[in-house]
Amino acid sequence: MASSRKRRSGSRRVAVGLSGGVDSVVLLHYLHGQGIPLEAIHVHHGLSPNADAWAACCRRVCKRLGVPLTVKKVKVAKRGEGPEAAARAARYEVFSKAASECIALAHNLEDQAECQDSFGSNPPFPC
Repeated sequence: MASSRKRRSGSRRVAVGLSGGVDSVVLLHYLHGQGIPLEAIHVHHGLSPNADAWAACCRRVCKRLGVPLTVKKVKVAKRGEGPEAAARAARYEVFSKAASECIALAHNLEDQAECQDSFGSNPPFPC
């Protein structure tokens, strides 16, 4: 399942939140195959020893498809909610500043439930 957040101004491109995982890579390929003008945003949290490899994977996929990629390195604030919640907040902050017309995020059912648990009935974008 994919979610998006419409923007009132900015580019006519759709930005894909690209983690390097299967869900987001499939979404990128699908939208690219539909002929939709795209860009991708990878948020590099640096929390995993594989973080650099995920960013490199995103670069390879985007280069192969001819999709512009922005890699944003963030510092994850250590909050009481734990590292996953802090990483999610950092991602959402990056996505909220994107200039694209909308943001497309790939979610599986577990991700969707996590989004709804985190934001309740008023998320900053559709879960």
